[in-house]
Amino acid sequence: RATTQDASVAAGRRPRVLIVINDAAFLLSHFAALARGAVERGAEVEIAVPPSDAAERARACGFAVHPIS
Repeated sequence: RATTQDASVAAGRRPRVLIVINDAAFLLSHFAALARGAVERGAEVEIAVPPSDAAERARACGFAVHPIS
């Protein structure tokens, strides 16, 4: 069964996901697998999070990180 995401990829558009979270460490411990799965399926995943060491670890994992306050 085709999904909206499959149709977007077939049309040459990558789905985009923006995760807004106030604690990058929480994201890495609870949602990193979900975010990586979205990347593996072709989505662009970006994270908006306050600056921290964990935010830099998220960047090192390959996610685009946008600092917020």
